[in-house]
Amino acid sequence: MLRSVATSAFPLAGTFVATALERSYPAEKGEAREGKTAFAESFLTRRRGVSTETSPFLLVAVCDSAWAILRTRLWRRRENGVVVYGRLAFKYSKFQQRVMMEFSSSSFGSSPSSISSHEYDYFSSSSEEDNHWLLDVLAGIFLCFLVYKATAKLSSLLFNRYYGQLCRATKIEWNNRGFSTLHALLVSFTSFYLLVISDLFSEDSHEDLIVNRSSNLSNTVLGISIGYFITDLAMIFWYFPALGGLQYVLHHGLSMFSITLSLLSGQVQIYVLMILLSEITTPFVNLRWYLNAAGLKSSKLYIANGIAMFLVWLVARILLFIYFFYHMWTHFDEVEEVLPLSFYTLLVVPPVLAMMNIFWFWKIVKGVVKAVSLLQKQS
Repeated sequence: MLRSVATSAFPLAGTFVATALERSYPAEKGEAREGKTAFAESFLTRRRGVSTETSPFLLVAVCDSAWAILRTRLWRRRENGVVVYGRLAFKYSKFQQRVMMEFSSSSFGSSPSSISSHEYDYFSSSSEEDNHWLLDVLAGIFLCFLVYKATAKLSSLLFNRYYGQLCRATKIEWNNRGFSTLHALLVSFTSFYLLVISDLFSEDSHEDLIVNRSSNLSNTVLGISIGYFITDLAMIFWYFPALGGLQYVLHHGLSMFSITLSLLSGQVQIYVLMILLSEITTPFVNLRWYLNAAGLKSSKLYIANGIAMFLVWLVARILLFIYFFYHMWTHFDEVEEVLPLSFYTLLVVPPVLAMMNIFWFWKIVKGVVKAVSLLQKQS
């Protein structure tokens, strides 16, 4: 509940608390501090219709929202942004502890012994969660680097008959498709588990709205996925256009932006995971490329893989997206509760990705028809 309040706090509330944090951090006594507390109480009650007396930690939740806004603005500043960010990060951790200590024994009526375990876990781990997602992103980048090197090594040992004859540019793409295959398998199977097997997004299984649900596993897979898209997009730009044209830049850019927004806000992860589930088609696409690069385009495996790719693409990138829009429509009352940026991103990005999927599916259908016609001629 507190997380949903924190992520949906008004920008004006964030501006107020961020200003108080930046300018008025030194200890204040008497009327000054009581005045700010009273103003914050009246502001929250007036803007959100929520009484802070029922939950003194609501102010700290708004502080979390304010800190996220302030942090985003600081990173946009190129001059001294890192220095200011470091100072305020230290101040904010101290500020959060101070507010908890003061409010737990103040007129709000809460004591340390009366703090619920949910509230305690939220505030004690909020600063750690800010770092966990960054570690997950770095882990994703590092994993891509390791798999890239491992693909080159294993291919030279196991498939040197084909790999050894490739030019340098083709070898780079060969290795690149190695970590893209691993990423696709990782995120698709994890997404399937979270969406289908676990009860994280089951109806009425949690009190939170479906669009506000997340877990440590979902946050981890989103962070690793961001690391993959950063790595792959960097390689696309470095070797442009050898590894992909503008359509891949658009696909990766939109995906990375949407995943990052969902990870930082903790919202609409169910829809992000649905899109990541569609990555199950990537191993079939990559196998088709591998067989073509190895000169095995006329093999039975190439034809069987083409048919499998057609079927999987139909299910994962056409039918799944139809269900995606159906689910969003039936839960549109919840979708409207998310942050404005998340709301408009959800309205724009999935349709663009769906149109790209339809375009690629049309090319796949043409390839399947061509392959079937060749088989008929040979028979």
